[in-house]
Amino acid sequence: MHPSLLLQPRANSPSWPTEPVAPANGADADAAAAVPTPGTTVTAAGGDQGGSFAVTTPSTGYLSQETCQQASRNGLIAAAGYTVGASLLGIVIFVVMRKKLWGSAFVRYLTGVGVACAIGTTIAGLDPVRADILEQCMHSADFSQYVFLGTQLFARALVLGLIPTLIVTLTGCLIANRT
Repeated sequence: MHPSLLLQPRANSPSWPTEPVAPANGADADAAAAVPTPGTTVTAAGGDQGGSFAVTTPSTGYLSQETCQQASRNGLIAAAGYTVGASLLGIVIFVVMRKKLWGSAFVRYLTGVGVACAIGTTIAGLDPVRADILEQCMHSADFSQYVFLGTQLFARALVLGLIPTLIVTLTGCLIANRT
């Protein structure tokens, strides 16, 4: 199945969000003008101690279906990298234990696969290099449908971490045991 088939919009939903509408009356226009634009720094006086502080609003790009799909693809590529890294670590542990004759075959498999799955699942769930645009897409009401598994942390950890790491590590250990 092609990955973009999973990222198609739901039935009866617009593919683009609605554009913001300018306020009609003067009071709403003043309130709308008080909101800082992205990428600006706002300095305010006062606070609890009577001092001043500065707040910089983050600069965000306009979200679109294409940018969210690209961010989702990049997240899937990162998860594949986590799987490969964790699997290589598990296979190396298995090979070292086999060469040193530590434990039985069952213990070697269990240790290699267990360590790899624990690391792969944890890293895929946390996703330490998750891009800001992916975070924005995941938490957007209009564009979260274009991100694979959206904000479901547990499902992402299982589907992108545990299952592929288990399969790749077990296959690698079986191959390493044959050589």
